[in-house]
Amino acid sequence: MAEVRQELAQTAEQEAKNAVASVQITKGLKQLAESAATLDLLPQPIVQELQELPGQMQAQATEPLKDLQSDLQQGADAKQPPPDLPALAEAAEMAQNNLENLQQQLRAVAQATEQAKQDAQRGIDQLREARLTQEARKTNQDLAKLQECIKDLREDLQQLGKTEGELQQATDSVPEMMLLD
Repeated sequence: MAEVRQELAQTAEQEAKNAVASVQITKGLKQLAESAATLDLLPQPIVQELQELPGQMQAQATEPLKDLQSDLQQGADAKQPPPDLPALAEAAEMAQNNLENLQQQLRAVAQATEQAKQDAQRGIDQLREARLTQEARKTNQDLAKLQECIKDLREDLQQLGKTEGELQQATDSVPEMMLLD
């Protein structure tokens, strides 16, 4: 367990650095959004997308990374209960997925901005298409998680049904006289 806690402490340090970098990126995105708002040639839907990015970065990257770092630190602390490694792995995977989604979104905005220099409507259409593709991918991921939860619930219900049957059989085999007390 000491090795696991030591590894968690090292990972927590790295996640702390990632959280700091995320804060810096969020600040840079805010500055970019403010600059974009002053450009008359940039189509409004692209400006709006740029203005939404800092909040999305904060909610989908910065806060989850800070939470993960805190959970890792707590798991590394020998004075705390043993860490829930599957929950930590799930949180890390979610943070990674969020970062990948944000990266794709940033690329889409950059491509749409570049395209808008030549054809504003095409740039807007390209951004809209990228957004829909990203939302479809996220929906697909969410559905896969939901299917896994449903599968787990079915297994739990089957186990409860078996337990209930065993209890019913045990109850049926107990003499009436013992049940009255």
